Amino acid sequence: MANTIQPSSMTIPTFNGENYDFWSIKMKTFFCSQDLWDIVDEGFTIPEDTSTLNVSQKKELKENEQKDSKALFFLQQAVEDSIFPRIMGATSAKDAWGTLKEEFQGSDKVRAIKLQTLRREFELIQMKESETVKDYYTKIKELVSQMRSYGDNILDKRIVEKILISIPRKYDVIVTTIEQTKDLSTLSVTELIGSLEAYEQRLNRHDDNTIENAFQSKLKLRSQDKRYGVKKNGRENSRNEENSRNFSKKNQEYPPCGICKRTNHAEKYCRWRGKEQCQHCKKFGHLEKNCYSKNKHQANFVEEHECEKDQHDYEQQLFYATQDSNDDLSKNWYLDSGCSNHMAKDESIFKDIDDSVKVKVRLGNGTIVESKGKGTVMVETKKGTRFIKDVLLVPNLKENLLSIGQMMEKGYTLHFEGDTCSIYDNSHKRHEIAKVKMEKRNRSFPISFKYTTNIALKVQVDDSWLWHRRFGHFNTQALKMLYQKNMMRNLPYLKENSEACEGYLLGKQHRLAFPTRETWRTKYVLELIHTNVCGPMRTPSLNNNRYFILFIDDFSRMTWVYFIKEKSEVFGIFKKFKALVEKQSGKHIKMLRSDRGKEYNSHEFDKFYEDEGIEQQQTVAYSPQQNGVSERKNRIVMEMARSMMKDKGLPNTFWAEAVYIAVYILNRYPTKAVQDKTPIETWCGKKPSAKHLRVFGSIFYIHVPKQKRHKLENKTNKGIFLGYSTQSKGYRIYNLQTKKLDVSRDVEVDENASWNWVEEKVERRNIFIPIPQSDIEDMEEAKEEPGTPPSPPQQEISSQESTPTRVRSLVDIYETYNFSMVDSKSYEVASKQQLWTKYNKEKVPRLRKPLYGLKKVY
Repeated sequence: MANTIQPSSMTIPTFNGENYDFWSIKMKTFFCSQDLWDIVDEGFTIPEDTSTLNVSQKKELKENEQKDSKALFFLQQAVEDSIFPRIMGATSAKDAWGTLKEEFQGSDKVRAIKLQTLRREFELIQMKESETVKDYYTKIKELVSQMRSYGDNILDKRIVEKILISIPRKYDVIVTTIEQTKDLSTLSVTELIGSLEAYEQRLNRHDDNTIENAFQSKLKLRSQDKRYGVKKNGRENSRNEENSRNFSKKNQEYPPCGICKRTNHAEKYCRWRGKEQCQHCKKFGHLEKNCYSKNKHQANFVEEHECEKDQHDYEQQLFYATQDSNDDLSKNWYLDSGCSNHMAKDESIFKDIDDSVKVKVRLGNGTIVESKGKGTVMVETKKGTRFIKDVLLVPNLKENLLSIGQMMEKGYTLHFEGDTCSIYDNSHKRHEIAKVKMEKRNRSFPISFKYTTNIALKVQVDDSWLWHRRFGHFNTQALKMLYQKNMMRNLPYLKENSEACEGYLLGKQHRLAFPTRETWRTKYVLELIHTNVCGPMRTPSLNNNRYFILFIDDFSRMTWVYFIKEKSEVFGIFKKFKALVEKQSGKHIKMLRSDRGKEYNSHEFDKFYEDEGIEQQQTVAYSPQQNGVSERKNRIVMEMARSMMKDKGLPNTFWAEAVYIAVYILNRYPTKAVQDKTPIETWCGKKPSAKHLRVFGSIFYIHVPKQKRHKLENKTNKGIFLGYSTQSKGYRIYNLQTKKLDVSRDVEVDENASWNWVEEKVERRNIFIPIPQSDIEDMEEAKEEPGTPPSPPQQEISSQESTPTRVRSLVDIYETYNFSMVDSKSYEVASKQQLWTKYNKEKVPRLRKPLYGLKKVY
């Protein structure tokens, strides 16, 4: 076998979901260098009966298996974590390679559409005024390489013609010369670029009218403002006007002026002739004692401000850029050492934004504006996705600004050398995430980012909806309260939405609330416990339970749930509950409020009340409103359980797991009964975290320990997330392979996927329906109201499964797009076609029928 280079001395190209064609070429070269490409491209066959193989065949089979394992390892290392779940189930390098190729390169039809998009981009691209010939040629060359990788053999003649017609007007002289003196059919691209770059250098050498991108501010010194401010501005304006007149005479050359050393006028016509010259800055028009640039801190320093009474009403300072450019400034950011905070002007580039943050920003011209919020911008770098956090939204800006000081606070390192600034993600300069080249025309450092946004070809769920589902389909207004009042750790800022998912409507739609009134409240935990039994359920749970019983502490609203097979078990469960909570809190239960169910009125219960000194409170017959706290809690728990199950299409046998996780979430949700705290924080004194929360019913990929599998078996099993373990730090998962409940911490999760129980496969469901208002009622405190009519009896969770909606794949979207390109452009043309007429007669009447049937439920 040929010698191969050790992988440890090489860098494996990393794939992040973009530029698959470039990455695949690099990986092919890498595999060829390791003598592995044949295994990746063609694979190998394992005989069914290996006992018939001779020694050489067995040796060859073993070598192929080792090569395949090695190639699969390289592929897994060459993709980022966001791509890895796509190939984590592959058992061979060929399968993994084929999976990536099918998804990111597509079929011939998809490749044709991608090529059509690249051709359109090639036709529309234009060189910008501030762009150099080298940078523009780099863009052209990248587009041409992509087009050629998709099979378009574009000729150099076409590239030459494209460059000549797409460069700015300032190159008209050299373009005319080339067209008249050169044969464009034989002119090479390299020769053309060389001529343009030489002409560009000549333009830059003679261009004195360079636009300065000066970052400037004024020092807030009141005495000097009064003395020099107005005169300085007037002098600057007149100087600019005279400069513009002088620059218009550049077509005539003179010897250097003996006064100002310029070559665009004669000395006798110098406008500074006979005027004073400053000995500090060597400029004309003022003396050294009046020089406004004498003090260094006045040139490029943040303007100091007086302290405000309100600490949060401070003024953010920045050096205001004044570059005049035709660039798409929403994509360009300028590195600024004088900017005290990252600032952006376009709200659409924010991943999330907190519009409640309002701070004052002083611009370079002295104007004070107010920011419209603060949030996070997600951008793509060559080292993957990066988050620019704590960015102020300032619509009045002309450019987006990156604060160098803020970047250094976040742990980034910036290294300036020559005309380049390199940005590293740590102080050891190991991982370079960006390299910014200085614009020679204005000596600034612009960096252009590609934003990670939701586009038509990639389905992405808003964070607000994801957390809405993680919290059991509770309203986003309450989620926003959790964040604003800092009631939970690791919870991001979430926008309030006016929509609800299908699971919400199927499980929680109800009538409007009846009026409530203030009632007596307890003063400490366990002073009053509310309890109620819910059931029986028509479908038994996984452990054959048909009832669940709730215990709610009146002071903290902390809730405990227990599952039972018969109501006769209530007494034993209450004794367990009493021992648990009294041990945890160090207090004793004083009162127990329940309905008049027989399970609470047995002789053993009465004797236990007397022995333990517990006061028994029971509702009047047929008046469940007097036990409103537990009755309402039952309803909320059932609604949450129903919504979560419908959202993921789970069978009713999982109702107990859904009820358990609903109670788990409610203990971490705000309530009006407790001011600015969650029930679990009120009970145990520790603020909960949202970091571990996941959407109930999501698909989990469970890692199989090596002790429980053979070498060629899958390393993961699919499972369904059912809750959080109370005995260990892990997730409770229903293993779809073993049909048993597992507890594991080594998992990968796909929260937007669910299990199709009919076809036994993973599918994606994502249905959102707009509604007028979120379920704000669930936030309100349950109050006892005798005048409120009785609550309806608890209903069994419906066994009717909601129809799943599949999210379209890339192939489907491309095919639809390809069809739309050849579709009719007008009604007159379409109405004459036979297929359209047939569709109009058969399909259109169906669309006029109601989408959903209605049924009254009493």
